[in-house]
Amino acid sequence: MCPYKSLQEAAIAIMGRLIGSLLIERFDNAEMLKSVKAPVFIIHGQKDTLIPFEHSEYLINLCKNSKGTFLVLPPEMTHNLFNAEDDLVTPLLSFLSHLGQHLIADKQHDRLI
Repeated sequence: MCPYKSLQEAAIAIMGRLIGSLLIERFDNAEMLKSVKAPVFIIHGQKDTLIPFEHSEYLINLCKNSKGTFLVLPPEMTHNLFNAEDDLVTPLLSFLSHLGQHLIADKQHDRLI
């Protein structure tokens, strides 16, 4: 939930460019996601005032090698306030169902070859 591009980018979003730029980069999620092959599921509230949801949009677009991506941007979700069922459980079940359908299709394809 509410991932950030990098620790430095999160600090810039929270404290401003001058102070955030002083932070040494340790967690560069943007760079790491470029090589992820597993399915990626991200939920980020559009009303998150701590980490802008645009970080998640940026990150999901980096998942070129992923075997499936799923981005959910609940319009009323903030950083700390959300509806567990509507904003988390339902999208997660949809993602898992989508993955299951692709796994079944892949297995059927393997049998046909």
